[in-house]
Amino acid sequence: MRFGFGRTHTEKVESLTRARELELAHSEWHPWFAWRPVRLIDIDSDGRDVYAFMESVDRRSSGWMNGCLFSSGIIWAHRKRRTPDKLRLLLFKECNRSCPGCCNNYWNLDELPVTHNFMGYKEIMLTGGEPMLDPFVVHTAIRNIRWQNKKAKIFMYTAKVDQVQATIDVLNKIDGITLTLHNRSDIIPFHSLDREIFLNNPHLAKKSLRVNVFSNVAKFNSELRHLCPWKVKWNIEWTKDCPLPDNEEFKRFPRVR
Repeated sequence: MRFGFGRTHTEKVESLTRARELELAHSEWHPWFAWRPVRLIDIDSDGRDVYAFMESVDRRSSGWMNGCLFSSGIIWAHRKRRTPDKLRLLLFKECNRSCPGCCNNYWNLDELPVTHNFMGYKEIMLTGGEPMLDPFVVHTAIRNIRWQNKKAKIFMYTAKVDQVQATIDVLNKIDGITLTLHNRSDIIPFHSLDREIFLNNPHLAKKSLRVNVFSNVAKFNSELRHLCPWKVKWNIEWTKDCPLPDNEEFKRFPRVR
C-alpha cells in the first residue's frame, strides 16, 4: 500500500511469530503521515519495534484500537512520533535594529536546522531578523507553506511599520500579524497602516491583529488612539533567555537569494 508523494514510507513485516501490546512510546516520525499511532508492536522475528498506524481498515478479533490491519502475518507499519503544533520560522537574521535584549542574541541562528517541510504544523510564525526587509522572501515562504500545508495558520512578526502597502500585501495572504512598537517614532507609521487597513481594506480587520508596545512607547499612549480591534499588549519588556515553548520548534527557512 502506498501513500502519496510517490513514496511508500511503510514497512512490510512478514512472518510475524509473536506480537504483544506494549505501552505507547515516542519514536521516529515523518510529518507526511498525520495518523495517530495506535499500538506499538514487538516483532520477535527481527527484533524491530514499529508503530502500526492503519485506522479503520479491518476490525478483526485481535482487539487492536481503530482496527489496525492484521492479516496473514503481515503488518503495514511506520515509525512515528508526536509533532510540535507550532513552528517558529526564521526567514533570515538581518535586521534594521540592534536591540540589546533581542531574543535572537540567545540563539546561534546559523546552527538552526534548515527546513523544507511544513507539514503537520497548526501554526507557523514568520520571523527574523526583520521579515519586511525583504518581502520577496516572505511571499516565497508563504507560497511554499501553503503548497504543503493548506490548514496551518500563518502569522508574521514584524517591527517595520513604515512599509504600509507591502505589509497589506502580505497580510492578504496570511492569518494575522503581530507588530512591535519599539520607539515613539513608530507611532505615526503605525497609524498610517491602521488607517489603510480600516479605511481601504476592511476585510483585513477580521484577521488576527496584534501590537506589542514597549514601556518606553506606552507612556505616550495618548498618541496611540483608535486601536480597536487591535489586541494590544502594553509595557512589554525583553525576556531573558527567551525559552522556547514545549510545543514549538525553531528552524530556518532556506536561503532564497
